Amino acid sequence: MQDKKLILKELHDLREALDASSIVTITDAAGVITHVNDRFCEISKYERHQLLGKPHSIVNSGYHPREFFAELWKTITAGRRWHGEIRNRARDGSLFWVDTTIVPLLDEKGIPYRYVAIKSDATARIESEQRVRENERLLGEVLDSIPSRVALLDGDATVVRANRAWTERHSSSGVSFCPLSADIGANYLKECDADASAVTAGIGEGVRAVLKGEIDHFEREYKCGIEDQVHWFLLSAVSLRTRQHGAVVTQTEITPLKDVEAKARESEEIRRRLTREEQEKIGVLESITEAFVSLDRDFHYVYINPSAERNLGRTADELRGKRVWDVFPDILGTRFEREYRSAMKTRCETVFEEYYQPFDCWLEVRAFPWKDGLAVFYRDVTARKRADEIVRETTQLLEQTYDAIFHWNRNDGITFWNANAEKLYGFTATEAIGRAPRSLLRTEFPTSDESHAEALFDRGLWEGELIQTTSSGEQVIVESRQHVIRSVAAIPLVLETSRDVTDRRRLESSIARSSKLALVGELAAGLAHEIKNPLAGIKGVVDILIARREGTDGDELEILRSVSSEIDRIDRTVKMLLRNSSPKPIEVRHAALDDTIRRAVKLASYQFHNGEKGGEPIRLVLPKAHVLVPHDEASVEDAVLNLVLNAGDAIRAQPDGRMTVELKTDARAARIEVSDNGCGIDRSIHDEIFLPFKTSKNDGTGLGLTAVKRIARAHGGDCTVRSEPGKGSTFTMTLPLAGNAQYASDNDIMKTK
Repeated sequence: MQDKKLILKELHDLREALDASSIVTITDAAGVITHVNDRFCEISKYERHQLLGKPHSIVNSGYHPREFFAELWKTITAGRRWHGEIRNRARDGSLFWVDTTIVPLLDEKGIPYRYVAIKSDATARIESEQRVRENERLLGEVLDSIPSRVALLDGDATVVRANRAWTERHSSSGVSFCPLSADIGANYLKECDADASAVTAGIGEGVRAVLKGEIDHFEREYKCGIEDQVHWFLLSAVSLRTRQHGAVVTQTEITPLKDVEAKARESEEIRRRLTREEQEKIGVLESITEAFVSLDRDFHYVYINPSAERNLGRTADELRGKRVWDVFPDILGTRFEREYRSAMKTRCETVFEEYYQPFDCWLEVRAFPWKDGLAVFYRDVTARKRADEIVRETTQLLEQTYDAIFHWNRNDGITFWNANAEKLYGFTATEAIGRAPRSLLRTEFPTSDESHAEALFDRGLWEGELIQTTSSGEQVIVESRQHVIRSVAAIPLVLETSRDVTDRRRLESSIARSSKLALVGELAAGLAHEIKNPLAGIKGVVDILIARREGTDGDELEILRSVSSEIDRIDRTVKMLLRNSSPKPIEVRHAALDDTIRRAVKLASYQFHNGEKGGEPIRLVLPKAHVLVPHDEASVEDAVLNLVLNAGDAIRAQPDGRMTVELKTDARAARIEVSDNGCGIDRSIHDEIFLPFKTSKNDGTGLGLTAVKRIARAHGGDCTVRSEPGKGSTFTMTLPLAGNAQYASDNDIMKTK
């Protein structure tokens, strides 16, 4: 006994330790969750009762393909352990990763009867790895987009990374650009030392000095002959301040720049010889709208075009020969200074946008390094930036409103989806954008789709109520306002605002229904006093007259009998009104619901034959065992009889009329479904048919379905309808269960009786 206690204590301690350190779920053989610990509830954002009894796919994010889970199930159903990483979706839509080990528990035959999944939160690690991979990819794309040849050397001068321009070391004709190249994994200094040409002399020593930390930066221009032409290159080596040291080596072809310098010298010489008229013509070429300045290596202004003079508020004479920081000291410490110095040091082009406080404007700047300094272009983008800010502010306002707001066009679908749209419909912005709103939300319009679209785009505005479906499949009623925004060139944009009025409409419907039922009660009380007693007297007199004329010929006896029949019909209506106004309390006991249904169907069959309806065929589908459900047998039998008789009337004119009565059960409720292939009911009156006096029969009272709904609600359930004109109807009466449905044999039923 002591050993058993110790074992139980150890098992308890092990479970406590496992719950504290890991995320644990247990499912049955079908994958239905039977146990979750607190850590799984925390990470999934579900309450425990929302998870128990549900398939594990409740947290499926849709990230993994079907084959992934097929292989997982194949492994664990074979009794083998499975380990891997799974991305799940929490209740609030957020994603999380778990490192998972699934252990099958086997019965004595070696067949899995339960699966224990032990998990750990791997979200941070996997997202970090993904960010690293993404950064690596972006770094590779950035390097490959640089036209210069760039390579990264480690401390031993081995090429560890290079861009596409570096690895593609040949021209289109296959001739090598220059000898100073090395494949990834090769030693760059060995390649330099092996080249003995005069033009590249000293490059190896310069790179070696950078790698040793003796200097931070080394540059050298050299030229190579390619296809009988001279090409100039600028080699730059910049030290990397890392623990392993290293350097970035950049080889940029500067042949065009050399050509420009040569042409500039030629142009300057020519300019000296030009006439005044010719110089004025050249001045026209300087009238470009974009501001341009050139700086030397010490950041002195060398050239300023007229647009730059206007932009900077200084003349060329005021600026030429002066350092940028001296003229504009506010630049010191800002991004302008950092980017200029970086471009000058790395000899790489830089493009950026920055706000300059003294001028109260945004500038787009492009700085290109060249032999003697930097070539800098400015462009005022203040108007665009302020327009972008207005758009951002407008978007933030739309995000803060109470209503669901989204806009769409016919070509691109949804282009904006605010937070309240996510909250109302359950779709995230990622899931919604690009989808057509009608197909995404399965919108039901009050008119045809074409009529709605025509009214919207003709008038530019549409307001009304729509029925739409959320991501969970629930239908909601929304007040929708759709406004068309037109522009000259673009496709018309529709701004749609929706407000959920489902609860309000249901409350209004409930109040209206209650009012009508109250009216029925008052009317029934009046009828009981004013009609029933006089009707009994009339009935007595008619019966006496019939008795006196028994055995006589003529139409008088037949007329009296017809009057008696009509009096009986009025009496039945009055009795039904009385039952609706003050129904007797139901007497609930555990009884076989299938027997109650069988009696109702049998009674309906008798009434069909007595009424000469041709004996409509009734297909009865019941479980093999008795289903013990707490209910009032008499009232439920009456309700089922009403539904079956209504179905019989619906298929009366059908040459192949059929009806089915079926009992279904699950863990929460028993459902009695009465289906037919008759004339069907228009959707617009589905709610009205359960109201008093609503009937399509010439001889109907309009109280049958009202009584069915009352009986179902008295049991804590309900009665609903699914129907479509020309395709038949299905009425479903639901009776809730306190626990699971109980099944019993005939012998068990006899014992309870």
